[in-house]
Amino acid sequence: MSYVYDLAGRVISVSDTGASLVNALPPSGGTVSFATNLSYDALNRPLAVNWNPTPAPAVAPTTSSVAFGYSYNQANQRIGQTTNDASWWLSPAAASTTTYTANNLDQYTAVGAVTPSYDGNGNLASDGSFTYAYDPENRLTGVMQGATTVASYDFDAQGRRKQKTVGSAKTVFVTDADNREVLEYDGTSGQVLRWYAYGLGSNEALNQIEVPSATRTSFIPDIQGSVQATLASATGTLAKAGYLPFGQSAASTGTFRYTGQRIDPETGLYYYRARMYAPALGRFLQPDPIGTQGGLNLYAYVGNDPLNLIDPWGWERQSPGGGGSLLQSFTGYLSSSFDALSRIPSGFRDMAQDAVSDPGLFLQRAEPALVGLGMSAPIMAVRAGALGETNAAATIPHQVLANRAAGNAFENAVGASLEQTGVTIGRQVTIQTQSGVRTRLDFLTRDSVGTIRCIECKASPTASLTRNQGLGFPEIGQQGGTVVGAGKPGFPGGIKIPPTAVDIIRGP
Repeated sequence: MSYVYDLAGRVISVSDTGASLVNALPPSGGTVSFATNLSYDALNRPLAVNWNPTPAPAVAPTTSSVAFGYSYNQANQRIGQTTNDASWWLSPAAASTTTYTANNLDQYTAVGAVTPSYDGNGNLASDGSFTYAYDPENRLTGVMQGATTVASYDFDAQGRRKQKTVGSAKTVFVTDADNREVLEYDGTSGQVLRWYAYGLGSNEALNQIEVPSATRTSFIPDIQGSVQATLASATGTLAKAGYLPFGQSAASTGTFRYTGQRIDPETGLYYYRARMYAPALGRFLQPDPIGTQGGLNLYAYVGNDPLNLIDPWGWERQSPGGGGSLLQSFTGYLSSSFDALSRIPSGFRDMAQDAVSDPGLFLQRAEPALVGLGMSAPIMAVRAGALGETNAAATIPHQVLANRAAGNAFENAVGASLEQTGVTIGRQVTIQTQSGVRTRLDFLTRDSVGTIRCIECKASPTASLTRNQGLGFPEIGQQGGTVVGAGKPGFPGGIKIPPTAVDIIRGP
């Protein structure tokens, strides 16, 4: 495999010039060469995709249009959606109730009338329909239905799934640097079957090209990245696919479906690379490979919030629009340096705490100083991942400073107004929720009868919440939280905050 990048570090070409595949014939017909070339606009949005060789001419699709609308609460969580064509959606056939029972390890011991079982490593061994086999690295290697082998899977030394055998069909995968399947070979004949083109997203499959027929299938995603429809170039047919919140669908055919992940039609499971996901259960088959760093429930999918979060690799939940690897590296560095940072004055300790617990909030508050130190380029890049922005490179330092100045001025104005009411005020108070999410409130107040109010200021009517705010604010409203760190006058560290809705005060 070879990759070509532009000056912005974006992949613009992926080529395969032949491969030596273990346990499979090499591609037939001598040297094999396929290439996908992409172009982008200034906002890093794909403009065009070209293929070499070029697929057969497309049949014009039947004219079709659909409009979707979404509504959100103050914590930036999706709470409603509408459409003018309900055929794009999947609705349950009838109302029903399924009872789940879990043990102390969060393993399901009963799902309705089914009794799942687990192996010694905590992997799902049986779900009532299939029995599963795993290697010592907890990778799924085989699926049985009674005495019949449904499928077997082989991995390379780097943990990438390289081969799948279903019945007599053996498929070999060639993957890219992100472990995405870019080509498929017939492991028996060596014939190239199909190849894929991807966008900038971690699971953003754009097209599937069938080599024998030289036809193309285009994927149409929704806001979660789920393939909501496919368009076949050979016939112009638009095939729609709807999903329930945890990925249940009326069909399990095709290649990429729920949140853009690869589905195995033979089992209905999704290959999330780090582990397998069962939409029927709404959870992973294997425990989290990063342990409790991803949460106390080792099997839960995105903290049971599939409407607002995705998990690109099977070990980290994030919003569909942000949370990239650059941000992970940045916060990982700061986490390792936290002890040293915590020994400097309190203002810097607050910044360090924000950097580790809520990178988006840290960047909102610290960016002016960092820009002044000449760190505008890396900070803007990290800010894009933390806040879900797509055009960080187009942001210029003086505009950043102007935005932050406006935010500080608005916050000071709100603080002055609160002081006139005679309440006890704590500024910049960090709250930890019961699930461990930390987020900092602009103001925490208490009136003469002890009523507490949580306040966050946003100078703009459209300013978004940071990731931790989006996760933490609803939990504070439902379960309360605890002041962490040294606290602030009137609100010392360790004090419990009762369930209190966070008031978000926005500027004009």
